[in-house]
Amino acid sequence: MNKSFLFKIFLFLFSISLFFIFYNSSDINAFGSTNLDNVLNSIKIRNNNLKNWHSTFNSLYEIKSSENNNFIEIYTKGEIFQTGTSKRRINEHCNNVPEFNRIIILEENSYQVFFPDLLKMKQDKNYYLLKTKEWFNKSDKVEYLKIDKFNNSILHILKFNFETDDNNKFYMKVWVNKEKGVIEKIEVYKNGSIFTTSIMSNFKNINDLWLATKVTQTFFENGKTVLKTTMTLNDIKVNTGISDSLYKIDKLSSYEKTE
Repeated sequence: MNKSFLFKIFLFLFSISLFFIFYNSSDINAFGSTNLDNVLNSIKIRNNNLKNWHSTFNSLYEIKSSENNNFIEIYTKGEIFQTGTSKRRINEHCNNVPEFNRIIILEENSYQVFFPDLLKMKQDKNYYLLKTKEWFNKSDKVEYLKIDKFNNSILHILKFNFETDDNNKFYMKVWVNKEKGVIEKIEVYKNGSIFTTSIMSNFKNINDLWLATKVTQTFFENGKTVLKTTMTLNDIKVNTGISDSLYKIDKLSSYEKTE
């Protein structure tokens, strides 16, 4: 598997962090108008009531080949477990590509990826999760843009501006459904160009909480799609309790650790 292919997969891991920070974040500070306060508070109220959830999923990766510009399709399935905003586990399995057989544990300060078929473990700081939260906290301006209609919903569009340590400038447009307290669309721009889009759809009301059952994320290079993922969530359970032991992989020392 070439480096370009692996980089696109790494982008997907970043997108998971990005998506769940916004999808489950309750610590975004509001600036400015009453409209902005009300919109962000609707997200906080909903997320404060979402203590934990888990589901099965099916995913389709469409990855642009660096050799012939065709898209490679890879199908995976698995389970997601989430507690609060800081603990997350993803079990992912693919019959045809062993590199996709993995257990991902994301916590606020670290991440672990275990590859059962290879008996290898990767451990590191959860750089992108930490950096994304840091970018939000450093955001010098959060703007309320306007009301828009998207997928037959009336949504409020917010804009976040932030910079990274390497002086890349990002801004993010977020479409919020205030009535449901959820985000339905995200666009991220890097140095003025579209970087990634995320669309959350097919919402279901589960225990008086709205959750998306379909997430579509697209990454771009020079305005062209290089990676698209479509995740469908099934059999979602909300606030049923998740044991902390799920966020641990036993006998880590017995596995080979790789950089």
